[in-house]
Amino acid sequence: MSPPACAQEIKTDEHPLEIAATIHPVADIVRQIGGELVHVTILISQGANPHTFEFAPDVIKKVEHTQLIFRVGFGYDDWLEGVYDFAPAAKIITAGEGVELIKTGTVDPHYWLSVSNARTIAQNVAAHLVQIDSKHQTEYENRLKQYLEILNQLDLELHAQLDSFKGNRMVTIHDAFRYFARDYGLTILDSLEPSHGGELSPNHLANLSKSVKQAEIDALFTQRNFLPQSAATFAQDLNLKMYELDELGGGEGRESFVELLRYNASVIKKALNESMKN
Repeated sequence: MSPPACAQEIKTDEHPLEIAATIHPVADIVRQIGGELVHVTILISQGANPHTFEFAPDVIKKVEHTQLIFRVGFGYDDWLEGVYDFAPAAKIITAGEGVELIKTGTVDPHYWLSVSNARTIAQNVAAHLVQIDSKHQTEYENRLKQYLEILNQLDLELHAQLDSFKGNRMVTIHDAFRYFARDYGLTILDSLEPSHGGELSPNHLANLSKSVKQAEIDALFTQRNFLPQSAATFAQDLNLKMYELDELGGGEGRESFVELLRYNASVIKKALNESMKN
């Protein structure tokens, strides 16, 4: 089924707007802007792999009456196109429309892991909420203004933590943190995973091993949903200490977008501090 041509204005006097987002960080930004005027459903539950997601009956039921669905786009959650089969009135919005994308052969879709890009996401969310609920335009715009100030303070906080590490190189298991690294002057040397769900080839591991030794890197940044046995073996062979980053949040202490970025910054700071002491 084809998507609707445009979203119609919705009355919100009795019930909040039904909004969905494919991932937790974007859903949190929607909540920050919408407040009590929105009810937000997260499609990808904590611990699920966003690249292998499939609609389940419980998810279908949640989005049957959804008006807006905010997706990442750029190949990250293309499975969302199937939502029109059971939520024909929904309008799909690419949350990061207008952000400056990183291209490493293909577009890197992990743009939400950046305070500067979160500002754009928040502005996009506010614009689309106003479009379907203009009666509450002032509320959305006021909450946007407040949230942008929170993001500005977060950016200052993270710069204070990480500016002393500018120029440091990192190796990750999953290529998701280039936007975060760009914002704070860090460099992702390479990642073990050559592509989403790709196999770790012997040639790739051999080349990466050589690069790690030449750069004198002693830390490997892992992720909970991306830890093949070959990665653990790689870390052991090169005597790399592993530190776990979080791409999607939602867990204890990482429930909001702000908490998620604070968590990742603290892990990176700890790893680079310990690396400097060795």
